[in-house]
Amino acid sequence: MRKLLLFLILGIFIPSCTTKWKLPPKRLVEKDYRKEYKETKKEVEKENQRLINDNWDIILDPIESVPVQAFTSANNNWGELLLLPNDLRQRIKDECVNPIYIKVFDTAGKSDHSSLKKGQQPGSNYTTSATLNDLHGHGTHVAGIAVADEFGMLSDLVANGTVIWKPVKVLNDNGSGSFSWISNAINSEDKENKSFLNRGVSVIVNGSLGGGTNIINSVENELEESVEMGVMYAFAGGNTGKEVIYPGKSKYTIACASLDNNLQKSIFSSIGPEIDFAYPGRAILSTWKDNRFVTLSGTSM
Repeated sequence: MRKLLLFLILGIFIPSCTTKWKLPPKRLVEKDYRKEYKETKKEVEKENQRLINDNWDIILDPIESVPVQAFTSANNNWGELLLLPNDLRQRIKDECVNPIYIKVFDTAGKSDHSSLKKGQQPGSNYTTSATLNDLHGHGTHVAGIAVADEFGMLSDLVANGTVIWKPVKVLNDNGSGSFSWISNAINSEDKENKSFLNRGVSVIVNGSLGGGTNIINSVENELEESVEMGVMYAFAGGNTGKEVIYPGKSKYTIACASLDNNLQKSIFSSIGPEIDFAYPGRAILSTWKDNRFVTLSGTSM
């Protein structure tokens, strides 16, 4: 069990953040995708300003909301290829046999993407959104990095039933949310988590979100109880370029930072003593809404 838990800690669940970060200029976007990129960028930046004015606790960064490129598949993900050479992939497949239940706290309570069918459990919704579906896309992208068919870091373990996963909607269809939703989700999900832990199934929660640097007591108390019960949490370090955000900075969570493809700190990635690990997070290809595949950057990735 320790081998699989260590592997999960070291590469899979690298969450998201809240800060301003400048998107790349249109000229750096693939030519065939520039028109769509320009329109999406304009729409997201306008919506983000509205969300900031409305004082949401959590707002996903534009770099984690505006795809830079779109593809018909995701067979060339540099982060996956770096972290999972063929010999290690085979060892994981052969040696990791202890059951794991992954919960992806994000914008999705359900994913209809064709690459995310296997292992998906019925989801939950803790937002005011009327639907479980991922109308934003961020949750679908994060889930794909971990569990998508063929290119997901855990695809072999999902395929053989060792890993199952659940989309948990804690951010609304605009990619924003409140800490009260997070607190409620942790508390409510722990009822199910306890039953799995009692059966010898490890539970890991990926929180692709965060906001500000203040400790939120309601969330901190729920995290403490949950971790003491045996649940493991991984959250984003943040895209501030500076201080680590909450809940990533909580002593009860694993905080993850981002590297670029030169294995240098991504320019946007938060830094600080609370960071536990850093892994590929710039220009990562994964699943997206509407059954697509896109490239995004951020500590979510």
